[in-house]
Amino acid sequence: MPPKKKIGNGITKKGKNNTVKLTPNEMILDYRLGLTRSNLMELEFRRAKLIEEIKGKEVKMNELAKQNEKELREILDKWKIFNKSEENGLTSTEVVEYMRTNWKIKDEEQQRLRSIEEQIKETRASSKDTLEQIEHWKYFEVKTLPSNNEFITILRQEISSMKDRYDSFVENISRAFTSNKSKYFEKFISKLETIRKDSIATAIRKLENHHWEIVEQEEWFRKELIILKEREEELTQKIARFENANIAICNNIARARLNPVLWPNKIPENFPNDRDELHHSHVMDLDLPTYFNQLELGFGKSSVDDVSIPGPDKAIVPVALNGDKYQVSKPERSPIEVKEALLTQNVDSLLSNLTDYNRWDKLMAIRTEESQLLYVQGLSPRPVSPSIG
Repeated sequence: MPPKKKIGNGITKKGKNNTVKLTPNEMILDYRLGLTRSNLMELEFRRAKLIEEIKGKEVKMNELAKQNEKELREILDKWKIFNKSEENGLTSTEVVEYMRTNWKIKDEEQQRLRSIEEQIKETRASSKDTLEQIEHWKYFEVKTLPSNNEFITILRQEISSMKDRYDSFVENISRAFTSNKSKYFEKFISKLETIRKDSIATAIRKLENHHWEIVEQEEWFRKELIILKEREEELTQKIARFENANIAICNNIARARLNPVLWPNKIPENFPNDRDELHHSHVMDLDLPTYFNQLELGFGKSSVDDVSIPGPDKAIVPVALNGDKYQVSKPERSPIEVKEALLTQNVDSLLSNLTDYNRWDKLMAIRTEESQLLYVQGLSPRPVSPSIG
């Protein structure tokens, strides 16, 4: 459908040299007019094509009607000749079959004629719709085209005037820039120099501030380093005192562990009792594994005179350091383990391992200051405990 003309579209017509106020919809009227002409030409082409089809189908229908009339005359002539002849030699069955064949042919021709008539009716209806659309578009073109052409003329004048104003504006700007180029260049150079000086001063000020911040940080780090060194020295002295105390504690623990082995509650029967049996030949023949396996280890009063072995409940050794009392827990290893270790190792290495291992445990039991010192000195966490077989 063609677009309807808006009532009161806000268009004010003035003289040729006066400015005309236009709505945004009027800017696309030129495109719509071109589209309308294209649709109108297409409808004219379709109308001409439909008229040609109608004429062709009417000609074909007339030809079929003439052909049917001709065939009908031929059949009537044959029928007259057949009636006049006395000896035709035809039976009634052949006549009936011949008539049925002719009727069938006529029915097919009648159906073709009906289909052609229906196509003609459809073509005429389509042609009627096309004619109505053509009349509608013609009415639209007659009524709207003059005003649209007037609007287009006004728009073109406005565009031309705007283009002239733009060209003059560009020319004025170019002329002003050419005349004032040197002055603008000097102002630009002066502003650039001012910006450069300001940026240099700002960069120098930032560098000075950063330098003094670094100096203050270095002074603070130097003071903190002195404090940390004093703290390290203090912690080193405390750890030395703790280590000396732990060495004494570990010696007591090792002695308490070895006493049940060295001083058993019951002496085996094969142990030499008399002075005469202590001859080196008898002692060297002694079965040491059998001797140690038969030892009855225990705590409390030993069978040896005046030798007191501390029991498990009495294996807590109090130690005093700087007025504070610390207690060391009882041994973790049983006398049986110590006895088995004696069969494969000498006493000196066993004592050394026990001392180092337990001393580290007691050192790590005191957490606060020693952990700080270990962190400062970068020591490893814990030595590997010795494997006792």
